[in-house]
Amino acid sequence: MRALLFFLSLIFSLSGNAQKGRDSIHCDCSQALNIPIYKKHHHIAPSGPGAVLDIAHNGLKNGKYFDQEHHTIWYSFTIPNDGLLAFDIIADTLIDDYDFILFLQGGRGTCDSIKEKTLLPVRANISHNAPATKGITGLSTSARFDFNKPGAHDQYSKALPVKAGDRYLLVLDNVYKDGKGHTIKFYFDFKLKGFVIDSSTSKPLTATITLNDLRANSILRQSKSDSIGKGSFEFPVALQDTLRWSLNISAPGYFNESMVITQYSIAAMLQRPRTFKLRKIEKNKSFALKDINFFPNKDVFRPSSAPALQNLLNVMTDNPSLKILIEGHTNFDPNTTKEKDLKLSEGRAVAVKRYLNDNGIDNARIATRGYGSTRMIFPNPRTPDQQQLNMRVEIKVEDY
Repeated sequence: MRALLFFLSLIFSLSGNAQKGRDSIHCDCSQALNIPIYKKHHHIAPSGPGAVLDIAHNGLKNGKYFDQEHHTIWYSFTIPNDGLLAFDIIADTLIDDYDFILFLQGGRGTCDSIKEKTLLPVRANISHNAPATKGITGLSTSARFDFNKPGAHDQYSKALPVKAGDRYLLVLDNVYKDGKGHTIKFYFDFKLKGFVIDSSTSKPLTATITLNDLRANSILRQSKSDSIGKGSFEFPVALQDTLRWSLNISAPGYFNESMVITQYSIAAMLQRPRTFKLRKIEKNKSFALKDINFFPNKDVFRPSSAPALQNLLNVMTDNPSLKILIEGHTNFDPNTTKEKDLKLSEGRAVAVKRYLNDNGIDNARIATRGYGSTRMIFPNPRTPDQQQLNMRVEIKVEDY
């Protein structure tokens, strides 16, 4: 009996420690959760102040600090470009009352500096939640004050001018226990930048850059690259709840380029502007159609192929004298006969032709041919990417 009681006490002790450990994650400055500002972020409510009281003993009328931590969670995020930062903090239930403090993060020792109050907040809102606020606080372009102290005061503090590369620490405190969670929704206009050049000469090009919303099938932005300088382009883009776009680049006499942008890939696009190399339309020149992908062992397009197919259609439409040969290629499969391999490559070339025909391109301008796996770029592919590059569709310019 004594052994059983010891065993049960050990189990409860371990489960209690595990619960405490799980609840304390991100509840301290040193354990801040890094979040992207390209999408809204939801988190469960914190159940306590964490292992360290980073903020404490500040009085009940302080507009820059909580009096003490109740149920805190820390976030960190990085600014992609110069702009004006605004956000909503939305409680899952009107019963909860979230306050927040925002710090510009330094290097090592930032959390110690916050605790010692040598690093001061840049924004804060400690005002009381009221039914009219619907459980929302944050930063707003229409707010009046940088800081709002406890009591019946403004639910928003002023939006903050920020610089590219700045890192911030945001701490939220829910006054009430047993909270249901919260959502952070950022409002930050960022800029997409890039360059367009000739693939052979590296000379800058004047091109049309179009940003499309793939979900809504609509154009979000359109701009021109500058051929006088480095072929650069830049345009502002507002953040979205969901993000699935295609960036299309076109220039007269050139084949178009495109890329799909998601909330996961946009960070790299912002941090390092991409150079797009357009290929000139020239007779007898061949090139691979990027991002036209098929389901395994089928001549059926993957949905992700839509932007690249649309680009090819645009080129054929904008250049009525252009005649092409569509060449299908596969990756070697020891379990497939040569005849099936050849048939599959031909079917994929025909699928591209059918798409163009169905969208108004004259059949006489398009020929097809399948090569199976006889012309692999990587005869002995070692990675899935190399295999994918072998399974390509190429275009050869027959006349122009």
